[in-house]
Amino acid sequence: MPEDTRKTSVLTTIANYFGLKSDSLASLSDQRSLNNFLDDANCPLLSAIRGQKNSIDLSNEIRVTEGTQSLVLFKLRPDVITSDNVHTNIFLSSMVDSPLDSLYYAIKSVFTPALRDNTNKSNPAVNQQIQTSLNELEQVLRSSGKKSSGSSSSSMAIISHPKDEINYWFDIARSASSKTNDLERAKSFLQLFEPVKGNFENLENLTLLELVDVVEKTQDVYDDVWRQVEYDDYPEQRMNHLLSITSNVFVQCVQKQLSGLELWSESDQSIKTREYLRNGVNVCERWSFAVERLTGFYWKNYPPHPWKGETFKATYLVQFRKRLSEILTIRSSYDQSSQIHSSMNPSNVVFAPFFNLNPIQFSPYTDPQWNSAVDQFENLMANTDREVARQLRSRFHKTQSNPHQILAELKRYVDLMQRDVIRKELATEREAVLGQMENDLKTLTDDFHRLDSGGKKSSSKGSTRTPIAASLDASRHIEAKVNNMINDGDKLLSDLPSYSRMVSMAKQLKQDIGNWRKDKFKEWCQDTTRAIDDPSQTLSLETTGRLMEIDSQDGKLRVLYGDRLMTLLNEIRQL
Repeated sequence: MPEDTRKTSVLTTIANYFGLKSDSLASLSDQRSLNNFLDDANCPLLSAIRGQKNSIDLSNEIRVTEGTQSLVLFKLRPDVITSDNVHTNIFLSSMVDSPLDSLYYAIKSVFTPALRDNTNKSNPAVNQQIQTSLNELEQVLRSSGKKSSGSSSSSMAIISHPKDEINYWFDIARSASSKTNDLERAKSFLQLFEPVKGNFENLENLTLLELVDVVEKTQDVYDDVWRQVEYDDYPEQRMNHLLSITSNVFVQCVQKQLSGLELWSESDQSIKTREYLRNGVNVCERWSFAVERLTGFYWKNYPPHPWKGETFKATYLVQFRKRLSEILTIRSSYDQSSQIHSSMNPSNVVFAPFFNLNPIQFSPYTDPQWNSAVDQFENLMANTDREVARQLRSRFHKTQSNPHQILAELKRYVDLMQRDVIRKELATEREAVLGQMENDLKTLTDDFHRLDSGGKKSSSKGSTRTPIAASLDASRHIEAKVNNMINDGDKLLSDLPSYSRMVSMAKQLKQDIGNWRKDKFKEWCQDTTRAIDDPSQTLSLETTGRLMEIDSQDGKLRVLYGDRLMTLLNEIRQL
């Protein structure tokens, strides 16, 4: 029997949609629903639903239940399907969760943008009417879809942007069928979201610097939403979803801002390109740090509404930030190399491996091509890197091999230090810097031990400073220097064999300083409490109250009382 090309085409389409092998559906070729759809002109559609264990059920009716995935094939005209019209008379529509949700997605993502971008200029009144009707339909479908959803996961299915989440609470707040408590709860959340509502509606028009401000504002708003206790808690599953879509939206905004940049051109715009890339990295770093801090510490330790799940990781955003950092390092290291080695290969040669890529559009599927291009770039830069390392070594020798001056030069060319060839060529010089760091760390450790035993304090002077505040201030100076060592070491020396020992010692010193500061703060609290309770002390509430009672008109006594209080407040700030 010859092959029925109609059935082959339909079953192959269904298999491709569900990610199955074509021959796995061969048993459906004689299925009645398929025959009806192909051979009966009055049969308008064929619905394919994924069942258990990747089985596919065919039907001439649409039967969609929550959590199911289905594909609907329908005819444009009531005709028998032939080999000639199989590709022209059959349309496809996927179904997710419910027909309402599916129609909402189609209106929002397909037809509204398509009709907006392909308007009929000859009849603007009709265009406006169509757009208005579509917007109204979209709002009704969005609201109806949420009401019909039987679970919170279903109501979140159509939430793909933070403004969708705000609209979700808006719909509940204005719904006549909402219970009084639900209505008031929704109004409360709307009020909490208000500070970022306008930002989310206008994200695509914001600059990267403005986006940094939105990131800061968003974490504060989400924190307020999570911590509210007047109404039922904001669900953790819902917040997890909100953090996820917000992360993705921030990535999309950064991508849009960077999409028009000439990443690989050698022009006056290279400085602007690097600045844009740094701002993009900054947006991603701030948001990933914020959500991990909120879910991993602040919310997890908030008794009225503790975060019970794992710390939220903005995985895609973090991976995208890593890609931006790689682009920035490649771009910056080339620019720095050209300043040192003027006769190096031009940018159109060394950047050639990247010309057919769009590295801003990141996905795991593009990683192999990106990594291959990076490897080719490294090979093209190898000779240049050796020459740059030779010239840098010559500069270092002019400083009489002073490790501190060498460190300053290394920090100046920090992007060059990320290149393997240069790092290896300058291993000896970097070992000298590491040795100096270890000596400096020992000096800082000795300074801390003297401080711990009551020795050297901060040199800062001021009438409101107390010995304990000065000691704590000195400990902060030591800690800041240790942090600088770790930051510099991570960027410039982390590949050296002895670095792990040095950084371990530095982190231990940081921990010792932190523990010492906690003990000092506890000691200060105990001393202050005793002073307040001791009538012979000037901080005693009984003493100050008695002085004020003796002569409430004496301005000097009031100043004295105020000075004591200000001293205490200043100590609290310094601690």
